[in-house]
Amino acid sequence: PDGSEVTLAPMTRLRLDYGQGRRAVVLETGQAYFNILPDAAQPFSLRVGERVLTTEQGRFQLTYLNDRPDILVEQGQLSLADRGGEGAVVRLETGQRVDVRNGRLEKAAADVEVETAWRLGRLVVRDRPLREVVAAFNHYSADRLAIEDQAAGDKRISGSFRYDGGREFALALATGFDLSVKRAPDGVWRIRTPDETTTLR
Repeated sequence: PDGSEVTLAPMTRLRLDYGQGRRAVVLETGQAYFNILPDAAQPFSLRVGERVLTTEQGRFQLTYLNDRPDILVEQGQLSLADRGGEGAVVRLETGQRVDVRNGRLEKAAADVEVETAWRLGRLVVRDRPLREVVAAFNHYSADRLAIEDQAAGDKRISGSFRYDGGREFALALATGFDLSVKRAPDGVWRIRTPDETTTLR
């Protein structure tokens, strides 16, 4: 009702709690991009796990997978507090991100163009290990991919891909990266180095 917008990635669950004197959202799982407009009566509040994010206005993205939040700010200022809003506060500004490592909130510079490309139907990666790229495809695409050995997972990948094109990506790996790619009876595209016989579990 305040004119703010949220874009949800596939497999995302979000609960809205808008009412008299409150603007609140809970991200249960997945990834969402927010464009929050100002409201003089009430700041915007977003709960993710045991953390609460607040802002007056701004554009930002929140990813919450495996109980681990990852937040990046395209424009504006955000405050992120632990323990339901009562713990230590981390403040983020335009171009910054924060995620949880070893139980701590850590700030870093954000590559906003790469991280938000999914909103345009693209998965953009810059010199990332294949295991991370496969994990991203598995989040967006109906085609499931699996890394079968360490050497395959360590290969570095750069490019721009359709985020729902897991099958096409798997086949491209076979021709461009000297990898063995086969579709198993369960429908999963299994990726390994040709001379590797040990399967990771």
